[in-house]
Amino acid sequence: MLSNLMLIVADKEKAEVYYRKLQQDQHLTIYFAETKEEATEKIAAFEPDLILLSNSFNDYNSYELCKQFREIECITRPVIVMIADEEEDASKRIKAFVQGADDYLYSHIEDEEFSVRVLAHIRRHIEELSDYSTRLPGATLINTQIKRRINLGNPWSVMTMKLNNIKPYMDTYGCLAGNQLLKAFMAIVKACAEKEDFFGCVANEEYILITRPLMVEAMAESICATFDQIIPRFYAPYEAERGFTIVSEEGKASRKVNLISISIGVVSSEHRRIDDYKTALSFANAMKDLAKHQVGSGWLVDRPMISGDELYDDTDRQKYILVIESDAALAYLLNTTLEMQGYLVDATSCKQEAIAYIDKKIPDLVLIDAVLPGDDGWGICDYIRTNDLLNKTKIVMATVLHDKEKAFIAGADLYIPKPYELMALHRWIEKLINDTYY
Repeated sequence: MLSNLMLIVADKEKAEVYYRKLQQDQHLTIYFAETKEEATEKIAAFEPDLILLSNSFNDYNSYELCKQFREIECITRPVIVMIADEEEDASKRIKAFVQGADDYLYSHIEDEEFSVRVLAHIRRHIEELSDYSTRLPGATLINTQIKRRINLGNPWSVMTMKLNNIKPYMDTYGCLAGNQLLKAFMAIVKACAEKEDFFGCVANEEYILITRPLMVEAMAESICATFDQIIPRFYAPYEAERGFTIVSEEGKASRKVNLISISIGVVSSEHRRIDDYKTALSFANAMKDLAKHQVGSGWLVDRPMISGDELYDDTDRQKYILVIESDAALAYLLNTTLEMQGYLVDATSCKQEAIAYIDKKIPDLVLIDAVLPGDDGWGICDYIRTNDLLNKTKIVMATVLHDKEKAFIAGADLYIPKPYELMALHRWIEKLINDTYY
């Protein structure tokens, strides 16, 4: 386990003395280095939380070593504690601090005090790098943990988790309810995790669990299933029953927001060779973003295809919008302005023609007028929402019929009463089509 890691830099005899003084902690891993080269290599590879450095380390200048250790590029700055065998004058202690030491101890002090003082440094180090609201290890500690596991060479898995729609939930129900929900989520993850796992928080809505590949898929499934089971309890009964809330946007527009769900992405050393923590997080986050498109909570594991190792990225693909509008002048204006925004656009006022367009090319977004000549737009909503191939298509309902409840039940993602401001519509479409609302 590599939750808290200490490196003792000293000759073998002194290292054993320091080791015996430390009251063993189940979350503390201790490595040793007897040469400058070995110490430098382990600092670069494992980035210890704390370095115990003997001030009489073989034939090396320990003060110069302290300076060199401090200059090693690391994700997190390690605590350096220099240890002297006997009382030194103030000039040597000052020299140690000037060269980068954080504390200066004497090896002859009581074992309990020695241990407590060293562990206190580690505790403060972890606290300073933890998320303030959740008290979980923060991003820099997470990155260090992934790096340690990669360099150690043992099997590992990284699970990135995002709480979808947490911000509109807090805006509606308040921070107190939101904090209770976050506590419930963290309790679920901790209950599913193993003792040796590492759980951290990037932000209030994004979390990371580092675990073993053998258990990661079962954990992801258990976390999603348990969370979906409890989440309705955090909503008003009528919202829990219909499965969404309604959020007011600028102007008179309203947006449907589904109940909070979890998206989980998993990358494992068993499926892909990864040499740095940034790559590991990149693949896990790509899987997490894909999992977001599932209904409710969901998870995906990165398993490279035989054809290549690169994930498919459609961010540069031209997005396709279908405009279904009864007003010919407005339809032309929407077609023209959306094309100017870089979208591929088709426009029609006929339900059958609209369905033909949809069957020919899956749209990223459909802008529907609820009132069409000789028909209505509700049937098109139903056609889209009952077709599994169109589950990623966003629906914007623009209508003179002021019934947003009906629009959302029919499957709309955004409801806009006519008349509306064109530039505001463009902003809503951009957020919806690129999944950048929350």
